[in-house]
Amino acid sequence: MEEGTATQAVDAAKVQQTADAAGNNAQSLPAGGSRTYTEQELDQRIKARIDKQNAKHAAEMEGIRSELEQLKAEKAKSDGLVEELRKRADRDAMVAKVTAATGIDAGALAGDTEEELMAAAERVRASVHQRGRVSNTGASASGNPRGPKDEFASFMAQNFNH
Repeated sequence: MEEGTATQAVDAAKVQQTADAAGNNAQSLPAGGSRTYTEQELDQRIKARIDKQNAKHAAEMEGIRSELEQLKAEKAKSDGLVEELRKRADRDAMVAKVTAATGIDAGALAGDTEEELMAAAERVRASVHQRGRVSNTGASASGNPRGPKDEFASFMAQNFNH
């Protein structure tokens, strides 16, 4: 209850202050109820309002500038990703073209230009021809009567046993 009484006392004091201020204003006003301002007073009030609006707009502009810089950074990042995807798509198209032309598996091709990819395909083709292909009959393409197991063992020995 004491807390409520203190709040009521504070509220009553505020009401009295407001009434006193209203009374003082009423006393300072002429009988007609309006006040005449000097040019200097009007200029000060107008300047204060303009300064307040300028400060508000300056803060808004700073926020907009900050957002613009953030959006520019995001766009640059997106542009980089788009360019990377275009390069990948172009390379994939070249790999598909070389694979179709040579019959060499895309996984065996290395390079970033069509010429590099074709050279890689030729190296793979030469390597396969050099070792001899295993045919469906079990003999190598070079006519060697060895079977697939022998070809595999030979391949492993040539490439992994030094």
